Amino acid sequence: DKLITDYLDDNPSEGFSLAIWQNGKVLFRKGYGMADRSADKTAHADSIYRYASVSKAITGVLGFILEENKKLKLDSKIRKLISLPKHHDYTLQDLLAIRAGVCHYKNDSNPVCDGFDDSNIDLSKKDSMTSATKLFRNEDLVASTGTLFYSTHGYTIAGAAYEKLSKQ
Repeated sequence: DKLITDYLDDNPSEGFSLAIWQNGKVLFRKGYGMADRSADKTAHADSIYRYASVSKAITGVLGFILEENKKLKLDSKIRKLISLPKHHDYTLQDLLAIRAGVCHYKNDSNPVCDGFDDSNIDLSKKDSMTSATKLFRNEDLVASTGTLFYSTHGYTIAGAAYEKLSKQ
């Protein structure tokens, strides 16, 4: 606990929860900072957070697991895995390396993906990732394949491919 609090004195953080396990037993659990500053909620050991961009790391690892289990090849063209318009001419590996050129959320500082609105996505549906791709799949690519361009939507496409392959 002292190690973390000393670190946070010099490196402020919004908030997080930490748990340490050893041999299947919980040795330490505690929250630090704010779980939700806007709602004035303090972080604690049982705080629940949105996955947000942590999902990208999970999606990447899942790709390697699927490749290791011979369910897919990361160098496969994405359109061989799922149905997408012709301009989606890149590999699953390009998506996971954020080098496919797929657009990202539109906002004032990043106006590149017109028409994206996630308010009508039903994440309880079996094909939720596939449904989500319908909201931006017809948008032009915003960078050449191989060019680094941060894109959450690229990971949504990768997730749709995983859904199809795993039937989950």
